Amino acid sequence: MQLLEVPFPALQPGSVLVRNYFSVISAGTEGKSVKDARLGYIAKARARREEVGKVIKSVKTYGLFPAYRMVMNKLDAPSPLGYCCSGEVIAVASDVADFKIGDRVACGGNTAVHAEVVCVPVNLCVKIPDGVEVRDAAFATLGAIALQGIRRADLRLGENCVVIGLGLIGQLTIQMLHASGVRAIGIDIDPRMVKLAKENGCELALNRNEETLVQQVMEFTSGHGTDAVIITAGTDSTDPVDLAGELSRKKGKVVIVGAVPTGFKRANYFKKELDLRMSTSYGPGRYDREYEEEGLDYPYAYVRWTENRNMEAFVELLRSGKVSPGKMITHEFPFAKATDAYKIIVEKTEPFTGMVLKYELQKSLKSDVILKDNLPAGGEVSVGFIGAGSFAQNFLLPNLKGLVRFASISTARPHNAQNMAAKYGFAAAKGEAEQVAADSSVNTVFIATRHDTHARYVLSSLKTVSMFC
Repeated sequence: MQLLEVPFPALQPGSVLVRNYFSVISAGTEGKSVKDARLGYIAKARARREEVGKVIKSVKTYGLFPAYRMVMNKLDAPSPLGYCCSGEVIAVASDVADFKIGDRVACGGNTAVHAEVVCVPVNLCVKIPDGVEVRDAAFATLGAIALQGIRRADLRLGENCVVIGLGLIGQLTIQMLHASGVRAIGIDIDPRMVKLAKENGCELALNRNEETLVQQVMEFTSGHGTDAVIITAGTDSTDPVDLAGELSRKKGKVVIVGAVPTGFKRANYFKKELDLRMSTSYGPGRYDREYEEEGLDYPYAYVRWTENRNMEAFVELLRSGKVSPGKMITHEFPFAKATDAYKIIVEKTEPFTGMVLKYELQKSLKSDVILKDNLPAGGEVSVGFIGAGSFAQNFLLPNLKGLVRFASISTARPHNAQNMAAKYGFAAAKGEAEQVAADSSVNTVFIATRHDTHARYVLSSLKTVSMFC
């Protein structure tokens, strides 16, 4: 793991730049990512069989060496962690009307990473109401995940619900069930999490290893079984799904929020005619490029609760005091010490629940990163790169190395710009494409972005330099 100095992310249409105050570590998801990253090549191949198939197809299409280079480029590229943060808007795209510089916001999604500055599409960003702590609002993404699981369970006032897995999302689920008038039953293998669930409003909290667990749940539900089970655990075992089938009443619902296998025992699900439902992360809109990246909202009358509206509902629960993530925070680290947090997660050196990273707000930030004071030796052609995706990495840059001077580079993802700059000896990594074209040391620009962006970059580059597309 590394803490890298990278340029600002490029401000994309329909997005805002946010200077982070806090970000929350999702121990389950991010801990698994860190562990997987430390696997050897053979173990990685076993864990990612679909990717292996793509590699074999690439070998047949491009040949062994080009395919090998593609794989190594992918494995060597840094991968940012995190997907929930909060802070202050510092820049707004020209087509964004609902946010302004200075707004306090909570953010989610693939770009809401652990970084001092992030670029977030508007549908993954919500304003923080007055009276809500910015640190608490950093939990909005996790809160939306928990809230969507409850919505999928379709519970009514006075009903009961079992939550299996009392980690961070499970605890937030317990709090929201309690706030909504649903009687919550919590189950976990960790006695500390069971105790915390009781403090968060759980009427019956049980250790999974208790011999009388099923009997206690049946007594609590007057012998009928629970109306719904929400599984927020993360495990390779089918036990949570099997247990859910045993605890459910006839015609009950089982909702899978966590990462669990579904090769479960059929008997209870068949005899009780149970509904098994999946909950898609933050809610409707997740993984839809038109919604998340292009900002196309779903009609309010037909899709009442999108991922954005779930995030808004969660921060409103914070404002009303009905939910309090502060109860779950066990660790707060300065961002510069972020690796210490992951060491605790991976090595399990001490108990933890909620982990928060706090950013230094007095620090002066620079939009670009200078790697070298002087341009590296090369020909008379001094190159700037706008974009460095798969084609640039596998075909353009390797064949240009040693023939030209690499001056500056900008990509949509700042960690990618820094990685390519360091790998190929660029003098600077820039935040915005226009900064590459404006670099006085650049006399030739390569534009390797999506086709629909070429015209804008061509016009800005033609003002000062020669150009290849």
